[in-house]
Amino acid sequence: MAYKVSEVLAFDRKVADAPGEMAKALAPISVTRVNLLGVWGWSEGSVATIRICVQRATPTQIAAIKEAGFAEVSGKALCIECNNRPGVAQAIGATVGDVGASMNAFVGLAVGKQGTTLAFFGDERAAHEAKRAMKGTGSKLTTAKKTAKTSTETKKPAAAKKPAAAKKPAAAKKPAAAAKKPAAAKKPAAAAKKPAAAKKPAAAAKKPAAAKKPAAAAKKPAAKKK
Repeated sequence: MAYKVSEVLAFDRKVADAPGEMAKALAPISVTRVNLLGVWGWSEGSVATIRICVQRATPTQIAAIKEAGFAEVSGKALCIECNNRPGVAQAIGATVGDVGASMNAFVGLAVGKQGTTLAFFGDERAAHEAKRAMKGTGSKLTTAKKTAKTSTETKKPAAAKKPAAAKKPAAAKKPAAAAKKPAAAKKPAAAAKKPAAAKKPAAAAKKPAAAKKPAAAAKKPAAKKK
């Protein structure tokens, strides 16, 4: 992600520390359709402070903010956009401290992979020095994991990559299988069936029936009575 540092305008308003006071204070600003970069508040006893920040605003919108009771904060405020990684806030604080700039307020918020911080300085010189220093350390802010390590730590040299093994030549393809053997000749059809055996001649004609015996000889005539 590209890391940016830009100047923003900040405005404060004192209100009673009571429910609904923030909504009342922001109502006249919302009608101007100015896009607020940030808004937050804090309480000090019975009085609360509401602070708003804008990155882009027309003169008409700025006039409406002031008419709503907000006063411009003295000094300068910076918006720092960077990667959402552990150690980024520490890296910003170290960079600002190295140039001798003092912050009187610091707010950070991260959404997804992007982080946004607002740093407030009491005078323009401090803000200018911090901005110039942070622009020259973009790599530190976007790779905060590296800056969080102590100076005594040294990275192990990356192991040399092994040379890629030469690929074996592709094995020659086997020759196509020998031509198939010609199909065996079909066996000749079974020999013609033997002719059916001739049927036996019909049984010999029955013998003619034996001639019936002649009727019994005529009875002898009865003997004459004496």
